[in-house]
Amino acid sequence: MEGPISQLSRTSYTQPALLTISVIAFRRYMHDVGIIPEFSAGHSLGEYSALVSSGVLSFGDALRVVQERGRFMEEASEAGVGCMVAVRGADLNLLEELCDHYAVTSQPITIACYNSSYQYVVSGHHASVAAVAGQLEQRGFQITR
Repeated sequence: MEGPISQLSRTSYTQPALLTISVIAFRRYMHDVGIIPEFSAGHSLGEYSALVSSGVLSFGDALRVVQERGRFMEEASEAGVGCMVAVRGADLNLLEELCDHYAVTSQPITIACYNSSYQYVVSGHHASVAAVAGQLEQRGFQITR
């Protein structure tokens, strides 16, 4: 909750924080509502919250795995080779066209996640992702690196 936003927004901090908040929310739900879910599912980082909430993985173990996951993702990003951006509001056809335009064999880029009809995640070589993100930002779409 304290510190420079540049540090707090690093994935090695945000992933454990999101896991923690998700588990707290589930435990609060169980305390307030008490209906035991028959199924638990999550997407990407949410898979770990689902595993903890369903009792398959302890919170401590999940926290350790998620911390490492965040660290590995940061290391890959800092190496300058790969990165990811979340894109909000862009038309899927436009996003596909931009990825196709900027993708080359040595610098691939693709849509990695279709989170919703309003949000997608683009992943690939840093240069290609930066080019696509720049084009989208110029057109007024929201980008989260």
